[in-house]
Amino acid sequence: MKQEWILFALIAMALFSFSNLMLKVAISKVDESYDFRQIIVPLLFALVIILFFFFGPQSLVAEQTKALVIIGLLATVGFVSFMAALQGGKVALVTAIMTLGTPFVALLSFLLLGEKFSIKEIVAIILAVSSVAVLVF
Repeated sequence: MKQEWILFALIAMALFSFSNLMLKVAISKVDESYDFRQIIVPLLFALVIILFFFFGPQSLVAEQTKALVIIGLLATVGFVSFMAALQGGKVALVTAIMTLGTPFVALLSFLLLGEKFSIKEIVAIILAVSSVAVLVF
């Protein structure tokens, strides 16, 4: 089926939404003195070292391995940042801000991949960003 991806996207959205709620409950039970932000700087430092290792002048690592490691590191830093946001913010607002990933990816795909967008898609992206801004601020 050609539109099968929509079903999978809806399933992913529902499962991620449920897991976000469960994560908020779990984080609310963590000692308040623990600050998830402590983890972010060492992770970023590790990312820089690993990137140097992978992209250094004599790198022998396969391109696919490089991509998987970078994706894993970025996802890890992103998840820890998400946990830090949930520790101090409302799950609905944090999740709303996370939806800004869509317009951000659209911008990156335009800048880096040269993808073009219709007027309707541009208006939808502007509305998405505006609705999150109204909700959060």
